[in-house]
Amino acid sequence: MNFDEHSKPKKQERFLIKLIDEEYVILDVQSNEIHQLNSSASVILNLCDGTLSIKEISQYFSETYSVPYDLALKDVANTIDIFNQKNIITL
Repeated sequence: MNFDEHSKPKKQERFLIKLIDEEYVILDVQSNEIHQLNSSASVILNLCDGTLSIKEISQYFSETYSVPYDLALKDVANTIDIFNQKNIITL
């Protein structure tokens, strides 16, 4: 991972994002790839607006879903890493 908990991820603008049954389907208009996110990843992506840090997203996730902060941070960081590798977000 090339980021820390203070990084503020932001969704890329080149994607068409549709919410279907509380899960996001993302179309990369450059590569025509489609990504389907589960509900947790959808929440995380929705929070990637460039204003919240990974730490803040993890705190929100921990409080909203009643999971320990350390587990939330690990899951959020792993999801952010996948989003970053697929160029869905910028850091």
